[in-house]
Amino acid sequence: MTTLTDSILDSIKALLGLSPEIEDFDLSIMMLINSGIFSLSQMGVGPKNGYIIESSSDTFEDYLGEDFSKSQRESIKMYLYYKTRLGWDPPTSSFVLQELKNQLAEVEWRLYDQSNYSETFE
Repeated sequence: MTTLTDSILDSIKALLGLSPEIEDFDLSIMMLINSGIFSLSQMGVGPKNGYIIESSSDTFEDYLGEDFSKSQRESIKMYLYYKTRLGWDPPTSSFVLQELKNQLAEVEWRLYDQSNYSETFE
């Protein structure tokens, strides 16, 4: 079983059900992750100058630094997973798809709300 690591790419791949050793889709997955990171930046979450990943060596520590609590980090991971999942492998069931979109919207709203009322995301 694949586990989450501090590697952004490997963590998202694990959540998508892919082993870190499978690198055939890394470019596509990184593009989707970077799109999610860009969305987070527009919400005020993460570095002010933005951030992109280029390989599995890019970590959440590199991206977020030490200013985020464990719960904030996990929310950011889930946001990136939901965004990537919708672009990579959206559910075929309309009910499951809608629930995934609902979960994404909730995490997005919470991260946006916290970034506007907290110095933590700066």
